[in-house]
Amino acid sequence: MTQCKLESLSLSTALLAIAETLCLISPNMKFKDFITSLRTYTLFGVVYIGFLAILAGLGYRGRWRPVGDINPYFVGFGIVLIIPLLYWMIKTKLADKAEKMENKRRIQKLKQDGQKIEIDLNNVKINSSSWQEKIITDNTQYTGLNELVGRGNRNFKLVNRTLNQISLKKTFKGKTITYRESIKMDTDNLKIHLALKEKTFLYIDPGDWKNMYLDLEFLK
Repeated sequence: MTQCKLESLSLSTALLAIAETLCLISPNMKFKDFITSLRTYTLFGVVYIGFLAILAGLGYRGRWRPVGDINPYFVGFGIVLIIPLLYWMIKTKLADKAEKMENKRRIQKLKQDGQKIEIDLNNVKINSSSWQEKIITDNTQYTGLNELVGRGNRNFKLVNRTLNQISLKKTFKGKTITYRESIKMDTDNLKIHLALKEKTFLYIDPGDWKNMYLDLEFLK
């Protein structure tokens, strides 16, 4: 009976942790980042339920209990949840990889054929936003035990996140160019890197001034 309670608490605590993590998303985060986080946690939650359904269908009743009868309905339900989502995950990963390759080719073409403009990094403005994100550190059966004995804080840890938006304006051929980019890095470290580098280059497509690239590879 105690084992069943612990497993039940472990599952409920894990799901609660996902909900709490989503609630801790900072309002300073971009809407796109919020949607990505929401989609990711929902995806893992559904896959987790699918695995539990398959285990239950195969007769798993806990570490210390004998294996029960196979329930094909639970197995089928779990497979229905997992396979389409795994396909979607693989498809998304391949799409992200293709997007990165396309962006890499775009940058190479800009460096080769674009207008090259020197940028004084001392004139770059930095707007920073910080928040704390709750990360699950223990989602095993001992999660429920930690909750029972009042040590639920051991199941999570708070991680500091910082997002910097750099912006600059540059007059070129009688036109004012505005450039913005978001960078995930400690703000003080970012300022030090910019101060040490002093200069970099902005590459602009002569046929499309909205297509540009600021060389910040020294931050990597």
